[in-house]
Amino acid sequence: MTPRRTFSIEEQERILATHGYWCHYCKHGLSIDSSTIDHVVPLSAGGTHDFSNLVPACRSCNGSKGHNQAPKTRRDRRGNALRERDIRRAVRAAALLA
Repeated sequence: MTPRRTFSIEEQERILATHGYWCHYCKHGLSIDSSTIDHVVPLSAGGTHDFSNLVPACRSCNGSKGHNQAPKTRRDRRGNALRERDIRRAVRAAALLA
């Protein structure tokens, strides 16, 4: 398993900016102080610290996800399914910045 690490303020800012300062899961607005960095594929499941596997998450979403992999269908705060196209676009943007 890949060991945990602490992300610098610059790395956190870059991940937040890539995702428009929104929680990747519930789309709640975030700041550096209110956000956490989440691994889409958890380290316990073979995920890495690569920027394409990192997304900003509010503490509530990150805590409820735990060591589970991100759900296939993401939903906004109203319960509406997010379009896969938008999810793929965000992942590609994160990969380009890596």
